[in-house]
Amino acid sequence: MSQQRDSNGAGSAARHVEQIVKAAERTAEELRAAAEARANERIAEAERAGELRVRAADEAAADVRALAEAKAREAVEAAEAAAGEMRAEAEAAAREAVEAAEAAAGEMRAEAEAAAREALDEAEIAAQDARAEAEAAAREAQDKAAKGARELLYDARLATREVLRDGETLSGHLRELSDSLRANAERLLLDIRAAHAEMTARLDRVDPDRGGSVERLDRDVQSSSSPSSSSSPEPEIPEFIPRRPR
Repeated sequence: MSQQRDSNGAGSAARHVEQIVKAAERTAEELRAAAEARANERIAEAERAGELRVRAADEAAADVRALAEAKAREAVEAAEAAAGEMRAEAEAAAREAVEAAEAAAGEMRAEAEAAAREALDEAEIAAQDARAEAEAAAREAQDKAAKGARELLYDARLATREVLRDGETLSGHLRELSDSLRANAERLLLDIRAAHAEMTARLDRVDPDRGGSVERLDRDVQSSSSPSSSSSPEPEIPEFIPRRPR
């Protein structure tokens, strides 16, 4: 009964360990998925912010270019209206304005791209940090689950050793009880034989003439109870008591 309970306890501990390990794996997977989702969201936000900055720079450059072109056209018209000599100067001024606008637009675009790259790098670093934290948390959960499993297995081994030790002790006690019963049975048999011999001797002394008939009666009883009449009349030892080797 105690061995069955200990076996059931060991099986329950093994199932509990399996449940703990599965729960730790599910938790680690959820943490990893959440970290990747957060990282993807941050990367997407950084990309959107970079696109917005680039678009704003393009729009600002277009505005500057449009303004410069408008001013250039006005200057050209004024120069044409004033004199032909001023046309060259106006065209030069227009070209300079356009080049300045293009340079400013290029600088603004470069700054926007640099800011976008910086934001993307920061998002990637944050994603890596979040992924590392999730992996560390998953490892910690797995380590805790493995430690709990080892403790449960250790307790189960201790319980099985105790069951084995109790079984060996009980077996030794039963063996000692068997030896004691065998010795008592042999002593009882010797006492019965001695009492039988003493009673037979007393009867022979009281009535010597009937001694022979009593002996014949004993032989008849022994021959009827035993299949071989030549063997010595020894009482049977019960089956549950092992015979002592001679």
